Amino acid sequence: MAEISRKELILALISASSINLEGVDLSELDLSRLRLVEANLSRANLRGANLKETNLMGANLRNANLRYVDLRLADLSGANLIGADLREAKMIGITFSNTIMPDGSKRSE
Repeated sequence: MAEISRKELILALISASSINLEGVDLSELDLSRLRLVEANLSRANLRGANLKETNLMGANLRNANLRYVDLRLADLSGANLIGADLREAKMIGITFSNTIMPDGSKRSE
């Protein structure tokens, strides 16, 4: 997996029309409060990353490693989490609306 820093990611987000981080190693990175709407994060390694208050609306997190991730107050509306590993993730105050859960079920709240 490729590695990237928070600074490199923010610079890439500023100039990108779409966000493709498929398979990228983002483990332990502080991604809090970033706007990752419709980002492709499939198979990305986000283990231990800080995604607190991150906007992940419509993001593709299929088969992503989300172990130990801080997702408190994140927006996962319309996100695809099929096959994602959410063990030990902090998931308090998340916005779910038409979110596809790891088991393929749809969650709306």
